[in-house]
Amino acid sequence: MVTGEPVPVPKAEGAQVIGGTLNCSGALWVRVGAVGNETVLAKIMKVVSDAQMRRPDVQAFADRISSVFVPAVVALALLTWASWAALLSLELLPDLSMHGWHRASSLAFMFGCAVLVIACPCAMGLATPTAVMVGTGVGAERGILFKGGDVLEAASRVTAVVFDKTGTLTSCKLRVVDAAPWLPGLTRAQLLELAGSAESASEHPIGKAIAAHARAQGLRVAAPECYRACAGFGLT
Repeated sequence: MVTGEPVPVPKAEGAQVIGGTLNCSGALWVRVGAVGNETVLAKIMKVVSDAQMRRPDVQAFADRISSVFVPAVVALALLTWASWAALLSLELLPDLSMHGWHRASSLAFMFGCAVLVIACPCAMGLATPTAVMVGTGVGAERGILFKGGDVLEAASRVTAVVFDKTGTLTSCKLRVVDAAPWLPGLTRAQLLELAGSAESASEHPIGKAIAAHARAQGLRVAAPECYRACAGFGLT
């Protein structure tokens, strides 16, 4: 769950194990060393939550603009309402008519609201944090953790990415790509049928991948009559 590596890692007495991982064989007794907010999964969730709270530079810039833009738009909307109310109440625009649908006061109020809605000062302050929240959430669903909105913003300028291990790229499931027989007279289908039958009862990820590939090729995978898996030595 954490490393993404599909190959089992041997554990001995005293070794540390992570909650959410799989025990492939044998019995396992563990002592719980962390619960609740101290677990690895809880810390990952906290990283995602903290990332949604960290503001990128563009959000700080938008907040500074909004601190001036919002009061200006509200003042302009009030000025529009007052101007139209004065013009209509004094009948300075006698040709303006709404066919009796609205009174002068309601008409002026509509013009003031139109300025406020079209300018939409709230969008400037809400767009960036909403985008950061959605971006970090979608990334977390796909196994990508961003440490903050500033990191998400900087990712747009990335030109090269270096990965330190295969577990960050793979799907955590081994898959057979091809099979090559080494004995004369042994065909690829025969090799897959024998290997798939031998590994059909295996709990090892590599054995499961071989058996799944043989079934996907439409070959007959028979269950072995006698099976024993020896850790580190294969199967007999």
